[in-house]
Amino acid sequence: MDEALREPDVSDREFLFNVEAYAWAILQRLRAELFERRLGMPKSDSEVFSILQSGAVIDLVEARKLRQFCEARTLASRDFAKIDIVGVREMAADRGWIRDVLGRLGSVASPAAPGN
Repeated sequence: MDEALREPDVSDREFLFNVEAYAWAILQRLRAELFERRLGMPKSDSEVFSILQSGAVIDLVEARKLRQFCEARTLASRDFAKIDIVGVREMAADRGWIRDVLGRLGSVASPAAPGN
């Protein structure tokens, strides 16, 4: 069976839960940045990224990557057998750029990363 589409075991589920929590924390951190900078009130979660981009807080590439990462906040509502665990692990492993983006933002503390 394809490694990416195998049924997740307990450690996979724990990892997915941590990634999901990290994604939620990042989204809340970005929402806080909007409010602190008084850039706008997003009507949806997806608007958070476009408002930050239009306010020149993040660039287009960062907005797209953050939006993609924050989509992981709904992992628990998905069919575990259909989740590309290898892809999620690769996405979560390369999170140095997230720390860089969050480090550039205001005074609200950055969330802890999964596995740390």
